[in-house]
Amino acid sequence: MKKNQILLIALFVWAAGVGMAFSPGAFAYERGHGRGGDMTLGFFMKSHFFLEEQKTLGLSDEQANAIRQLKVDVKKEVIRKSAEIDVLELDIKSKLYESTIDVAAIQKLIDEKYEIKKALAKTVVEAYAKLKSTVNEKQWQDMKNLKKERMQKFFSKPWENR
Repeated sequence: MKKNQILLIALFVWAAGVGMAFSPGAFAYERGHGRGGDMTLGFFMKSHFFLEEQKTLGLSDEQANAIRQLKVDVKKEVIRKSAEIDVLELDIKSKLYESTIDVAAIQKLIDEKYEIKKALAKTVVEAYAKLKSTVNEKQWQDMKNLKKERMQKFFSKPWENR
């Protein structure tokens, strides 16, 4: 009896771990959305929302294409910068495993890593500005109102929205 309980608990813990590992949020970092923090994810969510609601928000084909291209350009930059950051992180770790640690060299690598992160954050801010300049003020306000309306509807009576 006790052996079955332990086996059941172990199975539950394993299943919970696997479930969390394969949740959509777990792969956000892997896809590069996690780099640059909430700003990057926010940019991708807003640009995606504009593209999904193109007709509702009255976006022209030119506006949608510009947003789509901006999204692709930012994604490429996130991938490039993320790869550079990953390589620097490996370099830092490998230097920490050496028998004598070269503090100056590691500090230089850390500075490089955070310069790349800073550049990525600036890229995302520029993308936000381009996104906002691609749409007019009415479309931007309509987007905010539509998102707010949907959130209120979802959280007021979530059982009716499913």
